[in-house]
Amino acid sequence: MELRIKAIKDKQAIYGRQTPLTSGILSAEEAAVVAGLKGKTAVIMLSDGKSNVGGDPLPAVKETAEKHPNAVFHVISFSQVGVKDTKTIKGTGIDQDKERRGEAINRAVAQIGDGIYVEASSLYKNRAAMQQFVNDVFCAAPKPAAVEQRVVLRGINFDLDKSNIKPEYQPILDEAASTLKAKPDVKVVITGYTDSTGAADYNMGLSERRAKAVMEYFATKGVAASRMQAVGRGMNDPVADNKTKDGRALNRRVELKVIQ
Repeated sequence: MELRIKAIKDKQAIYGRQTPLTSGILSAEEAAVVAGLKGKTAVIMLSDGKSNVGGDPLPAVKETAEKHPNAVFHVISFSQVGVKDTKTIKGTGIDQDKERRGEAINRAVAQIGDGIYVEASSLYKNRAAMQQFVNDVFCAAPKPAAVEQRVVLRGINFDLDKSNIKPEYQPILDEAASTLKAKPDVKVVITGYTDSTGAADYNMGLSERRAKAVMEYFATKGVAASRMQAVGRGMNDPVADNKTKDGRALNRRVELKVIQ
């Protein structure tokens, strides 16, 4: 690591006081620098976010992040919001509108891929802040992956070409709703299915109506709609043989995917 850091040039040519930010981002991808690295890759950008030459840096960062999801963009910002021209600085002074635009661009870059934004001045003045930045970028433990649990609502099936919930199935849904209410931090994807009877396009819509019927029932029982999503899978992923009557009945079902 130390040898790699020493290999970084500490003197760079000034491009007419302009910032080729976008070309720098894209060149890292074109040169296969990002693609050639394995695991989480920290891309640390030092920029004032302004006077950019070329295209908009935000789409360039987004494009790179989508192609290489392991790349995380961290920004050390040199925008000088709040600094006033004391006339000791040569030139026309510091344009605060430009500084604020630069800061906004830098913050937006860091948000793509859940990166870290930090002011350069805070790192320069505070050794502890510098150590914290290094720890957060290079030593932070990975976030635990979301745990998914698939639950088949056993005993709840739908009549052929129907999406209404029968009264005899309500106790099962009531129990599921109580469980969801007891765990307010979890989210749930409600997926509806059909058997193989009928056209695929029609069954896709029917399966979604079945999922929405269950979601609406949960909502009446106090489960927040913002925690739920209803999707239809039609005749896909059968759990039983569609050649038999009993098998088709089992395939006309709804499943819950609980995400913790």
